[in-house]
Amino acid sequence: MIPRPHVDWFALAPELMLLGAMGFALMGAVLLPRQNRRDFGALAAALGFAGAFVYAIVIYVHTPEAQSVIADSVRRDRLGALAQVIIAGAGLLTVGVAYADRMRDEHIAEFYALLAAAGAGMCFLVTANNLMTLFLGLEWFSISLYILCAIDRERESSLEAGLKYLIIGSFGSAVLLFGSALVYGATGELAFNRISDAIGAQHLTGDALLVAGLAMIIVGLGFKASAAPFHMWTPDVYEGAPTPVTGFMAAATKTAALVLTLRVLREAFPQEAHLWTIAIAAIACASLAVGNLAALVQRSLKRMLAYSSIAQAGFMLIPIASDNAIGGRALLYYLIPYSVMSVGAFAVITARERELAAPVTLDNLAGMGWERPLLGVAMCTFMFGFAGLPPTGGFVGKFYAFSAAFRHGWTWLVIVGVVATAVSLYYYLAVVRAMYMRPTAELQLAPTPVPAGAIAAGGSPPRDAMLQATVLLAMGIPIASDNAIGGRALLYYLIPYSVMSVGAFAVITARERELAAPVTLDNLAGMGWERPLLGVAMCTFMFGFAGLPPTGGFVGKFYAFSAAFRHGWTWLVIVGVVATAVSLYYYLAVVRAMYMRPTAELQLAPTPVPAGAIAAGGSPPRDAMLQATVLLAMGGTIASFVAVQPLIHVAKQAASSLPF
Repeated sequence: MIPRPHVDWFALAPELMLLGAMGFALMGAVLLPRQNRRDFGALAAALGFAGAFVYAIVIYVHTPEAQSVIADSVRRDRLGALAQVIIAGAGLLTVGVAYADRMRDEHIAEFYALLAAAGAGMCFLVTANNLMTLFLGLEWFSISLYILCAIDRERESSLEAGLKYLIIGSFGSAVLLFGSALVYGATGELAFNRISDAIGAQHLTGDALLVAGLAMIIVGLGFKASAAPFHMWTPDVYEGAPTPVTGFMAAATKTAALVLTLRVLREAFPQEAHLWTIAIAAIACASLAVGNLAALVQRSLKRMLAYSSIAQAGFMLIPIASDNAIGGRALLYYLIPYSVMSVGAFAVITARERELAAPVTLDNLAGMGWERPLLGVAMCTFMFGFAGLPPTGGFVGKFYAFSAAFRHGWTWLVIVGVVATAVSLYYYLAVVRAMYMRPTAELQLAPTPVPAGAIAAGGSPPRDAMLQATVLLAMGIPIASDNAIGGRALLYYLIPYSVMSVGAFAVITARERELAAPVTLDNLAGMGWERPLLGVAMCTFMFGFAGLPPTGGFVGKFYAFSAAFRHGWTWLVIVGVVATAVSLYYYLAVVRAMYMRPTAELQLAPTPVPAGAIAAGGSPPRDAMLQATVLLAMGGTIASFVAVQPLIHVAKQAASSLPF
């Protein structure tokens, strides 16, 4: 007689609650009249997610030590319980969003049933303890999501989203299954802890079959986490799926995939950490690059947030790659605010879609902050959180993730993350700008050229005053700090700032000579491609003003903030960091105009170049001095970062004459 394994039903309570909710919602679809199905289905799903949320908390509290249940196939521990809390919370919020959505009532009860089924599959997945239950949980929630993406059958984009997700998701699942088979073939084990034991006992570290299987498992999980270069399904699926489903996928699916990635790599393959940490770090960098750069040029808000989610996956892979205790804590913390922000952002999009009966773009967000104050403030909060600005959980999450990488000794990965954060500010703050700084008429009819009086590249209009204020603030901080490091910071900062200022105005001079007109963001369009030297130089100066590495502006601001911190004025450091974050919007606007806007879009009426005018990238002898000035200034901006120690020493010697 085959022995029956002991089943800890309490460990399965969250999944059982959601399966019960699914059953009740399906009964409502069959037994109730159509007009009552939405209310009943939403109630059933809400109760299921609420019950799963409560049970997951109870499991977390009453499970101080990890336990294996159901013949070692499921693991009851606090890692899985916390992930279940996040998934159930995201599902509960999604039910509220879906209830307010404009979906038809035709299959609404089935919608809530599938939502509960997907949540149950995710809750089961994060407790998986062997390769078999891993695959079962993955397919469980994936099949539900395939249908949810295509459930709005009257919309072609919804059907397309479901089909694309089905095809690419099935490919990712097949890769993961094949990788699991290779690992089983190499070790003869399915359970994660036994795989680790087999690798150690059989000396399989570096075994080709094992490494190939591990690589394929990482690829399969990368598809589910929408990490680059396995992200190709994400933009189209996020844009085409019903908005509540998109929000649930962004929050819950990523939580399940990343927690499972952490569990599998740490429990099953600790001996291969020297390989998978590098692989995960590379995937994180690719995700940050692809997600941020692609998001910069999006007009559709759902598509922009899709690329944003790819970048966010990169941020959350950093603590996994760090392979230390603080990294695990960083990931689990980061997932909490990220999930709330994701569902919240798509809830705002849902509300706007109901008003417009059209997809939401940056164009038709114009003026929403004043028309709908609650939605505007909420969306600003979510954008600030995604960008990692205080006082949001996104700031703490990113700081914690970077701390894990720094603790691992990967300073380069911290720098990559900080630069990616700076780039992301451009498109996150573009949403805020659209809601509060553009009148409705400007954007809802058609994208229009920037009106007369737009910010000049060297800027003097009133709305460019923030640029001047940021520079003054950065230079005033070390003076106000009244200590030795403050004096050195000021003297150092003046070196790159002076070089960058002369260089930026040299580029403006070159462009003015070409156009015979004042330089604005309009007629900077395409200059980066037309005049490569000037484009690269102007980017260098803008990065320097913004305080991004590898420029002297970064070192100068860091040194200035250090002086204030040494003085005990943490509040002044926070003010400086926030001002720096805000300044990135307009500095990166110059870069975007030069490289990411075609000339025809902005230069609607270009001023003809007068006879004898010198081209900005020119070769005439009398233009050589201008080019040399630009090159020297650009070199000085970079050199002040590279040669920071000699310059700091010089500044220290100069400041030593002051009585600090």
